[in-house]
Amino acid sequence: MTRRAGREYCVPELSPSAAPSPGGLSGTPTFCITVSEAIDIGGISSDASDINDAGLIVGASSDADGNSNAFWWRDGVMHAMGTLGGTLSQAFAVNESGDITGMASTEGDQEIHAYIAKPGSPLYDLGTLGGPASHGHDVNELVHVCGWSMIQANNPASRGFLWADGVMKPIGTLGGIYSAAFGLNDLDQVVGASTRADEVQVAFLWSNDHMVDLNTLLPAGSGWQLTSANDIDDHGAIVGEGVRPDGAPRAFLLTPVGTAGAPHPGTPAVTSFAGAVPNPAHGGSRFDFTLARAGRATLQLVDVGGRIVRELAAGTFAAGPHAVTWDGRDAAGGRVAPGIYHARLVTEQGALTRRVAVF
Repeated sequence: MTRRAGREYCVPELSPSAAPSPGGLSGTPTFCITVSEAIDIGGISSDASDINDAGLIVGASSDADGNSNAFWWRDGVMHAMGTLGGTLSQAFAVNESGDITGMASTEGDQEIHAYIAKPGSPLYDLGTLGGPASHGHDVNELVHVCGWSMIQANNPASRGFLWADGVMKPIGTLGGIYSAAFGLNDLDQVVGASTRADEVQVAFLWSNDHMVDLNTLLPAGSGWQLTSANDIDDHGAIVGEGVRPDGAPRAFLLTPVGTAGAPHPGTPAVTSFAGAVPNPAHGGSRFDFTLARAGRATLQLVDVGGRIVRELAAGTFAAGPHAVTWDGRDAAGGRVAPGIYHARLVTEQGALTRRVAVF
């Protein structure tokens, strides 16, 4: 691992007269950044795709053979993440808890599958919707993943998906043969691109099993054509790509009425329970939950008959995200038998239950 010294760059303010076009930057403040180049896992190139608030960076770097390998980087050190048995992998997104998603090839590079992983842990294969390829494009704080998957070999049709609690769910299309999910928020609202029945590609918003063409939400006569939505925040603001009335391609920000300028809350608005990762679990798992406000909480693993297998956590927790690890054992210290269990989180706001498969 080599790290080149950080270099500081200052970018001067752009005056209105220096703006490259009516749609260009104007009045941008001066800022300085330090650029640190992190090389290598043996190759000549690398790119970073995402970063979280803890400074965990994910991306892909070439190795000595020219293959792309997913990496995570923190505190000046780049770590290769490995593959699902093949030679290729990439990391596309990381959440605040350090969960990473992307794509990796299987043994013999026969297929490419979406995965979920933690720094230092093996990749967990999310599978596909039936075809030989899938990609994980984004992961939220519930450890739910959205992405894209082929649905059949030797068939161009593909679908966006939402993966949650061990199940990959197709989200459909707007009438065409293609959709892909590129971003999601903590409310499981998903955005991406889909073809319509006329095979024109448009941006979409998917929520509660319903997909909407974002162009139908624009004011009448706007003249814009929104072609792809790439991310959405917890207030419902959406960013992506589109074409202006004059034909110029431009980035867009679509803001729901009444939320423009809304402050981002310091604490979550609702209590949520992501469930187990990985799921199915083998030899242990991790349970992530978020509390809307501080208070008592218990986390129990119960069998299908409702009997407590083990209490995993109990006490007073601060508002915000929490993670509880489980070593795969019951209250007596024995390894739990393969089968279906339920993780039950009980807080002052109520109880949430998630299915856990053990193999």
